[in-house]
Amino acid sequence: MKKVFLVIVAMAMAISVIRAESTGTVKGEGKLDFSQVNLNKVKAINLTKLTDDNVQYRKPKWSPDNTVIAVSKIKEKGIFLVDLKTKKKTKIENTDESLGDYSWADGGINFRDKNHKTKKVLVSNYKNVLGRIILKGNLVQDSDKIYLKNKNSMQLIAPWGKNPIFLEDGSVQYQIDDNLYVIYDGEKREIYHKYRSGVTRPYSKTEEIVESMVVSENMACSPDGKFIIYADRKDDGYNYTASELKIKEIGTKGNKKIIDVPNLIPDQLDWSFDGRKIIFLDWKSDSIYSVDLDIKK
Repeated sequence: MKKVFLVIVAMAMAISVIRAESTGTVKGEGKLDFSQVNLNKVKAINLTKLTDDNVQYRKPKWSPDNTVIAVSKIKEKGIFLVDLKTKKKTKIENTDESLGDYSWADGGINFRDKNHKTKKVLVSNYKNVLGRIILKGNLVQDSDKIYLKNKNSMQLIAPWGKNPIFLEDGSVQYQIDDNLYVIYDGEKREIYHKYRSGVTRPYSKTEEIVESMVVSENMACSPDGKFIIYADRKDDGYNYTASELKIKEIGTKGNKKIIDVPNLIPDQLDWSFDGRKIIFLDWKSDSIYSVDLDIKK
């Protein structure tokens, strides 16, 4: 009887390990709940250099399980996947037309082609990983909160925002500052800055506000839309001399430094799907770095 019990325990432990490896999370950890995060207790730890091969990378994006990053390169067309464990780099087929504006989506990656049209390329390892959430219902503004109202429920879309609208692909766009907007697809949030340059987004040709926005690359939005992490870069009037990563709760005036990165110039930040990691490009070296978030309630 004792042997049978030990076998069952061993099998259970093995299954737990397999599940942890397949999801890319530490055992006992899952998607972070930001509902009661104490801003003053947030810090970044484990600054890690992920690439060191003299390649000029751009726009790193976490995969849903944090084991792979999607990147583009300066001197080579296309979108590439970098396996963080093996360091193997694989070009995604049929992405030569990518303009560098892409995001993870259900079953693969969405990207913008030379005609500013959205295309989707499947990535076999990530088929149905995200389980794309279709946002349906009526958008309701209640004070500073935005809800999605259905027959039987009120789903909180944004803890702080205004002017919510649906885009043609079913995503929701809302405003968090005079020139800052968030586009939420049910799983991931991207921050955009409104410019007068006429740069277009692939989401909707009919929404004028989207057509004049580009990605705000020195900041990233938390999965729940409550916080922003951004790079505060210091300069001497000629060159950047130091940097800090700071966290700010959207809709408030305060912020908190979470880590010093004095020898790096962070840019093109991305917040992981589970809320536990930040990735960024270093302007100086074109290398990619990550930090883990130590978040206490």
